[in-house]
Amino acid sequence: ATVELTKRYFKNLFFNPGILGTRIAMYTMLALMVGALFYDLGNRHDFASIQSRTAILFYCVAFFIFMSIAVLPFTVMERSIVDKEVRNSYYHPAVYQVAQGIASIPGTAILALLVTLVIIGLTKLKDPLWYFVTMFLSLICGEALAQLVSHVVPHFVIGMAVVAGLY
Repeated sequence: ATVELTKRYFKNLFFNPGILGTRIAMYTMLALMVGALFYDLGNRHDFASIQSRTAILFYCVAFFIFMSIAVLPFTVMERSIVDKEVRNSYYHPAVYQVAQGIASIPGTAILALLVTLVIIGLTKLKDPLWYFVTMFLSLICGEALAQLVSHVVPHFVIGMAVVAGLY
């Protein structure tokens, strides 16, 4: 069941390119703004640059994780279908959650790579692999929480409020 649900999730992403496309546009614009704020930070070695490095990591992780609430409307729209399939014993809700988590890995990797390329390119920070891994794991956790909340709340606006409160 997990494989079939993962295929269905990918099919939904294919037929609704705006879901990932909108997120790519939002993440790119925010990464450009943060990168412009901390432009050429990697060549400085004073105390202020150390504080700025901490700030850029915090801003990026906080902003981009908070933006993972964009997954809520898509998941809540699909909820009636999932509820009907679970009531008919096609699969367990945990299987659906696992399939969604697996299927979100490529999109999350694309978003983390895009943010890493923009931020590292503009700020000239060292060690882009560490930055990518940090962003990727943060986004995976943020999306998993948003998806989990979306299965509990009746409307995506309530889900956004709950996820915002949890962050």
